Amino acid sequence: MSSFSMFESVTFTITKAVTPLLSGRCSASTSAACFEFIKQNATRNDPASVVAAIDTFAANNTMMNVGATKGAIIDAKNRQKTPRAMAEIGAYTGYSAVRFANTQREAAKAAGVDSHYYSFEYSPEFAARVREVP
Repeated sequence: MSSFSMFESVTFTITKAVTPLLSGRCSASTSAACFEFIKQNATRNDPASVVAAIDTFAANNTMMNVGATKGAIIDAKNRQKTPRAMAEIGAYTGYSAVRFANTQREAAKAAGVDSHYYSFEYSPEFAARVREVP
């Protein structure tokens, strides 16, 4: 089996297992509506305003979101540990990428080290939106 075939197999297996769990919580229409809300309510190049906009949207719509409570826990760990690299699998609305990459960047800058945040998104539609988050 080639490595590409193995990747496809693993991707299919993960997708098959996770999709039913997230049914209705990761819909393309919700992601699109959230993106429009972000564009209307967040300030470009202001990660805190993007995160706040997504939290506000998520509070009023059924969707998967890390949220302020869990986000603050990971932010604290980022500041404490100053990770040089972080990765996420599944960007959806870009919440984690914006929030955690920003906290990681600030912690790395304070520590005088380089850092990298990697976000892997299976859906080309979600990935395209996340790239356009202000």
